[in-house]
Amino acid sequence: MKVYTDGVMADAESLASATLEQRVARLENRCSISEAIAHYARCVDARDAVGVASFFTEDGQLHGPGFPAVCGRAAIERFYGRLLPAMSSSTHLVSNLQIMEEDPASALAACVLWAWEGFGDELTFEGTPQGENRFSLGRYEFHFVREQDGQWRAQAMHVHFAGQTGTGRFAEHLNRPWPPRPTQD
Repeated sequence: MKVYTDGVMADAESLASATLEQRVARLENRCSISEAIAHYARCVDARDAVGVASFFTEDGQLHGPGFPAVCGRAAIERFYGRLLPAMSSSTHLVSNLQIMEEDPASALAACVLWAWEGFGDELTFEGTPQGENRFSLGRYEFHFVREQDGQWRAQAMHVHFAGQTGTGRFAEHLNRPWPPRPTQD
């Protein structure tokens, strides 16, 4: 992850004294976190609430606009279990991924999201009219931890919209702290 101070861009993490083993471990961690985020997006698109919930730690938190924080893997599974069946089709793309390890078992991450969701004639989410499509642009912010099984999972995820059709959401991603702090509104 890059940061800047006094107009100068630099790495957020110092690698000056890192050993080759530490550098390789850092690359492996970044790859695993990136794959975890892709897993989340794929499971949302597959309307797989159990798969989405597996992305989070047991005490994971989901923060977003228009709903109170959802806390705990079981609650997150129930939340997505209500949301996902309303979608007739979905495609989520993530890019511009930045990751900053806080320590070997904790990392912050942020990425850009672009999502298209089609809604059928069933109950819809967040006021989207039935039978409508919704486009969303914005950012995901994460706090990841490496769990006992070696997997990186989201302990916290926050969604911020730059824009979202049909909901009036606009510019929620501006003025966020950097590096990201996903549990801060």
